Amino acid sequence: MTEKEILEGNRLIVKFLSLEENYLGVMHNRIYDKFSLEFLDYHRDWNLLFEVVEKIENLNGKASFSIHIISGFNPLKNELSDGVSHKVDIYEINLEDKERSIIHTYCENSRMIAIWKSCVEFIKWYNNRE
Repeated sequence: MTEKEILEGNRLIVKFLSLEENYLGVMHNRIYDKFSLEFLDYHRDWNLLFEVVEKIENLNGKASFSIHIISGFNPLKNELSDGVSHKVDIYEINLEDKERSIIHTYCENSRMIAIWKSCVEFIKWYNNRE
């Protein structure tokens, strides 16, 4: 993952959470005189990352969204194994007919990076459908 990908992903997250760059004050229980995206650690900080997960899972509308994390997944065999990969599936659940469909799947050795990338891809998908 490149620094450019991280900055672009964190920029999407900031907009998704309705935060603004160069905000003065308290954000995420941290005090900032002034912040820029390079100081946001959504890709390294579980507390920040789970704010994104919670926002995704609490979106209101005609569907709800659910994030499933499977540890010990072997992407080559598409099954659970003693491997160290983590699989993240993001589901859309239609509230009218309760149909569930996967809108994003991602596998990565790092659980945090798998979740971060999945959230970034979800935000891209979500922004394009509105």
